[in-house]
Order: sequence, then C-alpha cells, then structure tokens
Amino acid sequence: MTQTNTEATWRPLAAQALERLRSQPGRARKTEEDDPFTEEALLRDEEPLRESKAKRRVIAKTSQTDQSDKSKKRIPKPRPHPRTQPRDLTLLFRLCGTFETQSNINKMLNPGALTLIEVGDASVNAILELFETALFDKEVTFGSDTYLPKGAPGSTLLALTLMEPEYRRDTRDQRSKIMAALESPHPVLLLAPSFGHVPRDMLNCLPTPQRLSPISSGIVSALTDEVYSPSNSEARKVQEMLSDLTSDLSWPRLAAALRERDAVSFAARLLSLATQNTREGPTLADIVGYGPAEEVARQMVSDLEDWRDGHLAWSEVQRSVLFHGAPGTGKSFLASAMGNSAGVTLVRGSFAQWQAAGHLGDMLKAMRDTFQEAAQARPSILVIDEVDALGDRASLEKHNANYTHQVINGFLESMDGLKDLAGLIVVGTCNFPDRIDAAALRPGRFDMKVEVPLPGRMALRRMLRDGLPEEPGEADLEHLVSAAAGRSAAEIDGALRAARTRARSKARALQVSDLLTEFGAEARNPALEYRVAIHECGHAIVHQFLGMGRVNRVALTTTGGGTWVSSTRTEGLITDCENQLIHLLAGRAAERVVFGAPTAGSGGSETSDLAQATRKAAEIDTKLGLGAEGLAWTDLDHSLYLHDPENAARVRDRLEAAEARAISVLGEHEALLKGMGRALFKARMLEGEALESWIRKIETGKGDKGARRRLDSGPALMPDVPTSGYTSGTDP
Repeated sequence: MTQTNTEATWRPLAAQALERLRSQPGRARKTEEDDPFTEEALLRDEEPLRESKAKRRVIAKTSQTDQSDKSKKRIPKPRPHPRTQPRDLTLLFRLCGTFETQSNINKMLNPGALTLIEVGDASVNAILELFETALFDKEVTFGSDTYLPKGAPGSTLLALTLMEPEYRRDTRDQRSKIMAALESPHPVLLLAPSFGHVPRDMLNCLPTPQRLSPISSGIVSALTDEVYSPSNSEARKVQEMLSDLTSDLSWPRLAAALRERDAVSFAARLLSLATQNTREGPTLADIVGYGPAEEVARQMVSDLEDWRDGHLAWSEVQRSVLFHGAPGTGKSFLASAMGNSAGVTLVRGSFAQWQAAGHLGDMLKAMRDTFQEAAQARPSILVIDEVDALGDRASLEKHNANYTHQVINGFLESMDGLKDLAGLIVVGTCNFPDRIDAAALRPGRFDMKVEVPLPGRMALRRMLRDGLPEEPGEADLEHLVSAAAGRSAAEIDGALRAARTRARSKARALQVSDLLTEFGAEARNPALEYRVAIHECGHAIVHQFLGMGRVNRVALTTTGGGTWVSSTRTEGLITDCENQLIHLLAGRAAERVVFGAPTAGSGGSETSDLAQATRKAAEIDTKLGLGAEGLAWTDLDHSLYLHDPENAARVRDRLEAAEARAISVLGEHEALLKGMGRALFKARMLEGEALESWIRKIETGKGDKGARRRLDSGPALMPDVPTSGYTSGTDP
C-alpha cells in the first residue's frame, strides 16, 4: 500500500515505542529462540486435543522433559501468535500516527501542558497503558483523579478520562475532573470518546482536542510487517493487492482478516471484507431529477471529500441540511446516496426509534447514543428521519407539553454538541417542516432547508430504465414516463414490484404493458385530466404574469395536480397579499374561463387552494394589520373569526375580487392557457425547456406593473413551494 508522507513520519516513533513496549516485564520475548509461540515450541508444549481432563492434570505436574518424551506428535495452532497482540499494535500505531514524532509526545510533559485526545470507540484503559509503557522515552509518573503523585512537575502526568454522562451527577463529576485538570500544577492528559458532550462553558476553557488517528493504509502496512514478517516478494504482493483499498477500516474487519496464516492470505481476506462492506444501495450517480436537493447533496459530499483530503477547512464545509417534501419523494433515499457516495459511515436515527426505547429518560439516552455513535464514527453522516415528530414549543397543544419541551431541549443540546466536531454532517428528513420548533431550524443546527420534489422526467426515465429487464424502445419509454409522471419514487418502486409479480404469475418476462397497467393508463379519465391540466396551467400563468417568482414544474399527479414555484421575497404590502390570493384562486378561475364553471377541485382539505386562500384573506384582518381590525393582532383561528357574518362577508368579498382578477388575466391569455393545458395533458409533466417555452410567451404579454412590486434589493427566491392545485379527492 502506498503511504503518504504523513504516514511515513510516524514509523520511527512506532519502532521506538514498540521496542519499549516489548522490553516491559511480562511482555513476550524479543528473540525467536525465547518465543513460546514458534511452531517448534507449539509442537513441544501443545496438549493433544483428545487428552482426558484427568490426564491433563497429570501432565501439568510432570516436567517438560517428561512431556516431550511421551509424545512427539502434537497439533499446532492455526498460526504463530504475534509477540504483541494485534489490537495493542494497532492502537499503538494509531497513537504514533496522531503525534508523529517523539518530540510532540514529550511536549505533553511541558509545565502547564493540557492535552485532549478524542479516542472514539477505542479503549481508554488500553491507551493509558500504552502511554505508561511505550510512548514516553523518559520515566513518567502517572496520576489520576483519585491519586495525585508527588514529585517534579516535569516527570508527572495527570491522566483523566471523561465519559458521556448518563445522569446529572455524572455531569457534576465531569465538571470536577475538568476543574481538577485546570487547577493541577502538573501537565494533564484528558481522554474522552468525544468532547461533544462536555458543557459548552467548560469546553471553551480547554484547548482544541486532537482526534485519534484512524486506521489507515499505513497502519495496515505496519501491522502486516509486525504480525507476519513477510518476505520482500510477499510484501510487494500485499502492497499491490491493497493499493486501492479506500474503504474505512475498522478493528473488527482487521481482526477477522488477521485470523489468516500468512500476509498474502491476510491481504486477500481484508480486501474481501472491504468489498463486502461496500454499501449496497444508491449513490449520487444514481440520483437525477431531484432539482436543488440533488445539487445540495452533491456539494456537501464534495466538500466532505475535500476536507478529508486536506483541501478545505472544516469551517468552510456546509455541515447540515433538512430535506423535506411529500411522503415517498425519496428523502431518505437521497440521504443514503450521500453516505454511499462519500464512502463514510452512515448512522441513522429517528424519533420513532428513540421513543421506542421507553420513558423520557430512556428516550433521551437513546437519542444521545445515536449522536455519540455518529461522533465516534467520523468521518460520518448522521441521518435523522421524522424530524417533524420533534414538535413545536409554540404549539397551542398543551397535552404532554412538558414531555415535548424536554425532548426538544434534549435534541437542541445534542445538535449543539456537534457544532465543533470536524467530519460529521447531519441530514434531517421530514414531511412537514412547519411543524418543527423554530429553534431547531435555525442556522447552526440545520443550515439549509431544501425541498425534495416529486421525480422529474429525467429521474423517471432512469428509474424505469433501470427497473425493466431490457432497455425499452424510446417510444415505449416516453409512454411509460408520461404514465408515471406525478408519482413519487416510492410509488414507482411499488409499481415495478407489482408489475414483476404480475409477470411472474403469467410465467413470462416483465413487459411495458404490465407497468402501464400498474400506472392506471387504461383507467385514465381524459376529461378529468384535461380539466386538472387547465387548472394547474392557470396557477402557472398567473404566478408568472404577476412577477411572483419562478415556475419550476407543472404536473398531473395521482391525487390531482400540482404547480411548483419559487416565490420572490416581497415587501409585505396589501398588494402582495392580494397577489397571493389571485395566484391561489387562479386554478379555479382557469376552469371558469375554459369550461364556464369551476368544480370542487379547488377545495376539500386544509391544504387545498381554497383553504389556503381563506386563511390568508382572514389573516389580512386578524394578524397582518392590513384589514378591518386595523392595528391589532389576534390569536383567533380563522374559522372562529368567520363565525361573525360581517367578517365572513368581508373575507368572501376579498376572495371574489381575487378570483375576478385572475379571470381577467387568464381571459387575456385564453389561447395560451388552452395550448399549455393540452401540452400538460399529453406529457403529464412540464419542466425545463418544455415549460420555459410556454413561460416565455407569458412574459411577452404581462402587464400591470403595480401588481408586481418587489424589494429594491432584487428578487430573493424562497424555497420551492408546491401549490396544492387540483384535488381529485372530490369528483367534479
């Protein structure tokens, strides 16, 4: 394996430390003649496998000469044991890789020196033993929190360990140890699996922790030399076999490979284990059509790789993101692809998983354990699913409020503990970001909030092409893409499984017709779908005409339709609020323009066009200070506000005026509306150039500049928001 310059610098230190370790009393002998684990010694001393227990006791009392006379034939162990246990060797080499030179280790003994080492899942006791026996080239007296030795400060080192606190008293003990370190006249060594759980006020008083060097290719090379003593030809072969080994190495994998008898077999086994460990699943190469979410994921992985290669400071890395969107859009799929592409450990947790641990204390401990696991596995990606289950302290719901507050506080504390941990990226996923406590969404916890939309045409092509046993023809593929438009990644996956089952039941290969049946192509209602297409195109045309932002996608979905837009940040004037009402009612207005009458498709659920418009119209009076209530804010739900006939009449007038304005705009663009509606009806999804060709026609005819007022600072686009659009839950 090719070693970097950094790895090469610690080998002299490792050789010296290993010599000191093996010279300790009770350690294995240094010469082959004295080594009890040579094959000759094993043949001489090993007990026969079929000896009875009674005979073994007798043999144990006899002399070695008598035993050798009784039997010359013995069964050897699988391979000679190393003089020093491989686990100790590996840990010793990791420590040498952390400090690199003897002078750096000796600096720990300087007066006033305070050294922090983050050891992850390595044994703290084993590390302390290696410091005591191998790493210092001078006599050092070690003290602890219970034993403070007397002597010259230069020859004494106070070694303390900090474990993650489970109870409040543990936190007090932790503070006591840190205060003992700060107050001690001796140099101090602080060891901890992670310093992320140390209280912030205490951590600010400590120097930056060093992180125990990971198991690298150089460490594997040194371990091979010490354990197997390969010949030159074997060493070259091992180096060639493992030269491309880039997977994260762990002790369990090394331990399994070290069971082999020789260096070449060890390398082959390790390579096999590394290959088996390669995660099966998506990578970002498999991701296409996810829009801004895809771009963010690729950039974060690229930054993580640049940081790992030393090309980028951790302070410049984007460290957290919240992916949100409708169920089944592939948020967790995208998070998994990030971990697989980066080649780092992926740690997953969810509020459902944590809550299953038990009562509040158990739940908080399970949460902390997940965060701790991610911290110890760095470089790593921590994926937190169902973040919207966290709750919101601003909610009016009082049931279990105390429980919710403590869970939120525990989550915020855990997130804050990750801020300064280099090599750890946090990815959250949820369906409803508006239900999450505002403190959890602020930068520093979740730096970015990005919507994961339904798959676009490119993503659908990729999914369908990969899901079919043979490459379909272009015409068939386009037909499938049109039939699948508006479906989530989970729905596409489910349709593929169902289609395969259908084909197996008929003892034949999967056909395009099987998928079309699952997509409901045979049961389509052309009249309904054309109406939905007109409805959605009405939203898009009015949004663009009023200069409210960018239209990104218009699609027919399994539940109706949707229009995805990026909205321009406005001044919050009454005209801006009215424009929102016009846009929300534009779908209903488009139905009036083309068909002469609307349907129930604009109403229904609390997320429907009519529900959103009604809430907004009432908020103009109750919460925004722009309506009948004047300079007043009320915490009254809009449905209660509308119980007053006068209030209801005023809100209704406001909505009717907005619909009339939308009808006027769309009436001027009726030919464009019908043409765009026919195109959407045929393709089922318009995005990219197919959408832009229609949008450009809208721009040439837009007017009413007063209705398109913007901030002087320019258009600041808000995240993509899907307009509810037409709801097919209520038949027209």
